[in-house]
Amino acid sequence: MTAKHYIRDLFLCIVLMLLAIISCFVGVSYDVFAATQGSSVLDDLGKDRAFNASAYPKKRDDYSLKVIHLAESTSGELFLYVYQPSCDDRTIATTVSIAEEMNNADDFSPALYGLEFMDSDGVFYKYKVTNYKVSSASERFYNVIMIQRPFISGIDSDSGTGTTTDRKAFGVGQYWRVKTEGDSVTYEMLEVDVVQIINPFVSRIRKNKEVSSNSYFQDNYYVAFSTDRNIEKLLSATVSYRTRDYFYENNSFLDIGSTIFNDKTTYSNERFSDKDIYCDEAIELDNQHKLFGIFDIGNKYSWQRIQSAADFVANAGASAEDNNAVKDLQWVLMFDEVSVYRYQSSGTLITTCEEAGQVIDQVTILRLEFVEDGVTYNLGTVSDTVSGENHFGDVADGNADISGCRDAMSITMIVLIVLLLLVIILIIKWIAKLFKKKD
Repeated sequence: MTAKHYIRDLFLCIVLMLLAIISCFVGVSYDVFAATQGSSVLDDLGKDRAFNASAYPKKRDDYSLKVIHLAESTSGELFLYVYQPSCDDRTIATTVSIAEEMNNADDFSPALYGLEFMDSDGVFYKYKVTNYKVSSASERFYNVIMIQRPFISGIDSDSGTGTTTDRKAFGVGQYWRVKTEGDSVTYEMLEVDVVQIINPFVSRIRKNKEVSSNSYFQDNYYVAFSTDRNIEKLLSATVSYRTRDYFYENNSFLDIGSTIFNDKTTYSNERFSDKDIYCDEAIELDNQHKLFGIFDIGNKYSWQRIQSAADFVANAGASAEDNNAVKDLQWVLMFDEVSVYRYQSSGTLITTCEEAGQVIDQVTILRLEFVEDGVTYNLGTVSDTVSGENHFGDVADGNADISGCRDAMSITMIVLIVLLLLVIILIIKWIAKLFKKKD
């Protein structure tokens, strides 16, 4: 074979590879697919010449969500069109995970966006992606990873570990390319991989910040989970969550039954965060204390941000109950730490407990970077949004279910009972003396 033939064959191979890549995109070209807030869902979908409404039957017991299209408006809004076979209002979608980058990109960064319901007709629903501004570039890219709706009790399966499921996730795995050429707008879609998050469990490890003090704590929040991939090493992750300031107050009269006249929590300063964590990061806590200014009697703690569930159970110092929930899972992400302050006092009849700090909930895993079969992947995840239990008033060192405030109440009750018995004994002795004098 001559050099000329080699060049020809190489050229043909390159052409065939390009055609194979292009053929992966499945899309339809429109003159203009410019939706508006007021347009109906069927009018918008009808602009797709390939759309066939009969391919989407009603299924009363199917509460899933399936994204079937997206569209931009001329005013820079982004709309999603969703097939919801149950036609049940409880399945109204709430959030969607979108990235502009392709899977495995170094800067791949999915984020959660809210969804505003716009219109529905039978099984077809139209939503606007809130707080999202369409780019003015001639080519726009949307990596739609998952869509969520509220958890439906009695229909959706819960984890059974004490974690509350706030929102149920459904995989999408669609990478859209929207291109503007003159007055023509075309939409092309490529199916892409996602990672399924299985049984996410959220909790925290509480540790004292000061030795011999139950007043200052650090709560170390984590989410444990499994996946549908054979992950050899977890390199990095992105976690989304809500943080709120809280104030907890608990008053008790003689500790009779539960708290009688005051047991409440108030929240303020709600904020949402997306945090990237990496396998080479660690959390350090040193509650150093020197006895007489000389002897160090403090404790030092260290946790890896990313660790296997087995390592976590063996070394992290969580409660036995939490370890039991984590041990059958695969990975743990220790994603953030908050501070807590507690004050408690015991009066003659009333014990007061006050606690202030930050609490984290509504946790969602958005991205995992990992090694599988020697290949590194950086993919979006399909993850329910979950929240752990809040045990306000807990003591430190694991998630003990014993309340320090409750201990103070119990001690107060015991002291009062002892004092009451002493008074009764003195009264009896005084009465006995009176009778003796009369005799």
